[in-house]
Amino acid sequence: MFCDAALIRKGSFVDKRIVGIMNIQDAARYLGVNQQHIHHWQEHEFLPGSGLETEDLDAFCHCFQLQKPIGDVLTDVPWALMRGGFIRDIDGSSVDEVLENALAAMELHPQANREMILNALKERERISSTGVGHGIAFPHVSSPSSLDLPYSSICLVQLKRAIPYFSFDQKEVNLLFVLLVPQTQAHLKILQQLAKNVRNPVFRETIAAADGIQAVIDALE
Repeated sequence: MFCDAALIRKGSFVDKRIVGIMNIQDAARYLGVNQQHIHHWQEHEFLPGSGLETEDLDAFCHCFQLQKPIGDVLTDVPWALMRGGFIRDIDGSSVDEVLENALAAMELHPQANREMILNALKERERISSTGVGHGIAFPHVSSPSSLDLPYSSICLVQLKRAIPYFSFDQKEVNLLFVLLVPQTQAHLKILQQLAKNVRNPVFRETIAAADGIQAVIDALE
């Protein structure tokens, strides 16, 4: 247990009507992240973005001995990567199968509709491939606002084996950045930032050899 504080409810906002003891398990559950994220924030002594209202940030950060948030919950790429996490050895022989298996393994916010997201990801690939070259793809939905999520997330997925993805350079894909960004302008901004990094061969080498999401975050320009 850490301190007396207003419990955080789903959606990342403090519900001041309920006062209790907030611990790591509570915070992880209501913020929609796993407990490792909370430990990571404490280790680095900062909260990398937040859905908390401004008036509640001081109390929350004091409770967990964190600095105030940096970045933005919609457009900050490191924050979105921390939310989405890192998954290895996803199997599949087709784009649809890989997306199904990847989404099944991803941690999503409690209010996320997995079936709707999966169908939207598949539909986007049917419209045109999200393969961006160099063995990398950026699966995403065509209508970001339909996600109805309080924050952006990017999950890095390493495939068990490369598959045809109809990329413009005709190369098979073995790395996916699955983007769940619930606002169009934020979505475009994140796509721009990721595309800039993917053009860098050093970044591509880093993510190909990465064994965790922090190595990817550290390699970002």
